[in-house]
Amino acid sequence: MRLRPIILGIDPGTTTGVTILGLNGEVLASLSKKEFKLQEITRIVSEMGKPIIIATDMQKPPKKVERLAASFSAKLFHPPHSLTRHEKQKLLKSFFKGPLPPWDRHQKDSLSAALYAWKRIRGLIKKIEEKLKDYTSRQDYDELLAWVEVRVILKNQNIEEALKSYEAGS
Repeated sequence: MRLRPIILGIDPGTTTGVTILGLNGEVLASLSKKEFKLQEITRIVSEMGKPIIIATDMQKPPKKVERLAASFSAKLFHPPHSLTRHEKQKLLKSFFKGPLPPWDRHQKDSLSAALYAWKRIRGLIKKIEEKLKDYTSRQDYDELLAWVEVRVILKNQNIEEALKSYEAGS
């Protein structure tokens, strides 16, 4: 089975926050660490899936985020303006709909970045799922879905092309 496509939100700095989201919006992991090395982040993230989007909450992506995106051949996602504390709080509150987990600021910032990116592609994900609803009984549905999501989001194929390339064994 191919690795599942994921979104990686990252808040780099002396202490780096990392949050991994599934394309369904599920938080798969969130952690922060002082002096978090790129190699260690890459190892942890690779065990969870294939990042197709690396997201930051900064308008100008930090070099560490750019390097991560390049190392995974992922799309680099950054907002048109650096997200404010208020915008991040609003994203987190709308996501959790209750008390926030006892995460540190770096985890919350990395989740905010991932959520901001996810909200921008969520409609496309729903469109892909809707288009593939007739395939849900297939044994390879999860692999098919992942294939199409990667081709559509990362490689800019349309859904039909991605589906045909899967069926052709590309």
